[in-house]
Amino acid sequence: MEARAAALRRRHPEIPEDIDTLVYVEADMAGERVYLRSDAVFRVMAQITGPWRRLVWLRWIPRPLADAGYRLFARHRYRLFGRFDACRAPHPGERARFFV
Repeated sequence: MEARAAALRRRHPEIPEDIDTLVYVEADMAGERVYLRSDAVFRVMAQITGPWRRLVWLRWIPRPLADAGYRLFARHRYRLFGRFDACRAPHPGERARFFV
């Protein structure tokens, strides 16, 4: 995984070295585009199904305010959802979308 992350950083110097947030990379015919923090969350929400998708309209909130909300949520997520000893392993169809 380290080599993949390092290669991603070389291609996208806008990713901070001391990153502690969600990074979403979207690839298309024009190349790759990187989204961080709340922008990454909104891109993910637009592609998933279920109740979380309904929150995608929040992307219209100004970025500084959305990022502040993201940091607040991140700080309290374990109180809201609990903490787990291990993450769910991705299904074979999902595996190509993750650094594993």
